[in-house]
Formats: sequence, structure tokens, C-alpha cells
Amino acid sequence: MTGQTCAERVSQALAPYLGAFNAKVTVKTFAQRSLGVSAEALTAAQVPTLLDALRPTLYTLVGRVSADSLLEHIRREVA
Repeated sequence: MTGQTCAERVSQALAPYLGAFNAKVTVKTFAQRSLGVSAEALTAAQVPTLLDALRPTLYTLVGRVSADSLLEHIRREVA
């Protein structure tokens, strides 16, 4: 995963659950809404805040257990 932005890494982790396009749009939208930054400007320090903002949506889309597992995986890998 070397050379990828934080947003790309988060999107890749979400893609199996949301699809590649939806994962990319989700990261872009939540980075802007929850942090006020573009996806390209997202830093590793901001990833936990992004993941916290994503949590309610992921609960709805994939269920609580899957969402919690996915978010923890992303937190370990990206943040």
C-alpha cells in the first residue's frame, strides 16, 4: 500500500462492503463534512475522526458487528 494516500487506503478497505465507487465517494464526502478537508488532504491523524463519523452509516449498511470489525481494521492499518 506504499505511496497511497490515507483516503485511498480507507476507500480500499471499505470497497468490499460498499463497492469501489461508493467507498471513494463516501470517504470524500465524510472527509469534507466531518473534517472540512478534501479526501486528498486527509492525514493519518484525522482518520480516527473520519471513522467515528462513518460508524452510524456503516452500522446501517453492514450491521454493527461487521462495521465495528471493519473500522477497527482500518484504524490499525491506516491511522
